[in-house]
Amino acid sequence: MRSLKALAERKIKRSTRRRAARRLHRSLNANPKDRKTNRGKAKAQEPKEKMKYGKRYRIATLNVHGMKRIGKREEVEEWMKRKGIHILVIQETATDKDSREMRGEYTWYFSGEKKTLQGWTYGVGVIINNEIVKNIDDIIPITDRLIVLRLKGTMTTTIIGTYMPQAHRPKEEKDAAYKELESQIRKYKAQGPIYIMGDMNARIQKPEGNEERRHIGTHTFEPETAGTQSLEVQENRTMMINMCKVHNLRVMNTMFRKQNKKLATYMKVGTTVEHEIRTETHEQIYYIMTTERLKNTVRNVETDSESNIHSDHYPVWAEIQIRLKAMKKGGNKRKKYRESTQEEKDELNDKVREEIEVERNEENNEDRVRRVLKRGVEQLKEAEEDEKKTNYSDATKQVLEERRKAITEKNVEEYDRLTKEFRKSKEKDKRESTKSSRILGRRSMGSERNRRGSKRKERKTKQKKKY
Repeated sequence: MRSLKALAERKIKRSTRRRAARRLHRSLNANPKDRKTNRGKAKAQEPKEKMKYGKRYRIATLNVHGMKRIGKREEVEEWMKRKGIHILVIQETATDKDSREMRGEYTWYFSGEKKTLQGWTYGVGVIINNEIVKNIDDIIPITDRLIVLRLKGTMTTTIIGTYMPQAHRPKEEKDAAYKELESQIRKYKAQGPIYIMGDMNARIQKPEGNEERRHIGTHTFEPETAGTQSLEVQENRTMMINMCKVHNLRVMNTMFRKQNKKLATYMKVGTTVEHEIRTETHEQIYYIMTTERLKNTVRNVETDSESNIHSDHYPVWAEIQIRLKAMKKGGNKRKKYRESTQEEKDELNDKVREEIEVERNEENNEDRVRRVLKRGVEQLKEAEEDEKKTNYSDATKQVLEERRKAITEKNVEEYDRLTKEFRKSKEKDKRESTKSSRILGRRSMGSERNRRGSKRKERKTKQKKKY
């Protein structure tokens, strides 16, 4: 089986041969005049493999609770196909190495690490629909808790999949996991759209205070039943919210008003599918996040509690649509000043000297001079805006006005005569304008020649002095 890289290279070679054949066909069948100018040849273009901005994509995250169970891959792929999911980030795969699996409609990428007997490899991964595999720029397996997916586009889109430690894990392990996650966010945040998703093992319950409301929405899982949390659970919550504050992230699955079955993500131990989704039996512990600037690219987020995947977690999916807005060019116009008269120059110079003398005792001389000069510039007189020059004389305007009167009087003969006269007058104006511009051009060329000639004379005189 060929690798993805070999398939991509083969596709590019095939496209190149076809473009060459098209160019040859067009050049042979083109007009003989076009052959000399190469006008009939087709331009070579690289095949486009970028994400289509404006198109809606569905991304999702799920804790699969191990991938070694028979039929788990089929369960996941069936759900992705039914929901139209393009990219699924998975956690707790229990895979201890970095690998890739190419299947019929989806390609699986795993990130894992071999641990000691005392350790346990958690494993994360990404499942991608084969229709957008060509859009992949890079897949970077960082650790068994972190994987990064980069998608080609006008701006590269980054999806970070993560699996944070549970509440009972040591503080050092949590700090190391968040430090690595934040370093990846910091690395890719300014390069284009970024989405962070995965099992954060953080129970938000509800936002506390105005500062947290900037990052967490009001539509959390049963916020009215929020109670006191243990120190370990509170620590996980605090670390996640601090990360959102530092990187200005929005927790998007708390921004949409949904039913409880579309908010809960985890079944507590001992809970079965027959239990009603309530705080006593379910929790919300993993999320989809993005930056404040990109919050409007997320069109919908919800949990699928009827996914039919054997796991104690429910998948969370989001629909994203990236649109780039054109930047407005220009800004405030630069001020233009007219040339001051000699009296105005003397008056302004006297004022500046007086202000410099008054502020001479200040310590920072550079700031003082800058401040005085700025006040001096503010006293300059602004130049009046010049009217745009048009090839339109007063005589031509008069003819046009007379023709308007002929229309109101319904004098057809006079209208036809004035139309001919208007054309002649306009042509005359155009000739005179062209003539004046040529004269100005000659003058500028003459001044340029004089300047060059004077430079030559200066060089010759310097050479004579040397000798």
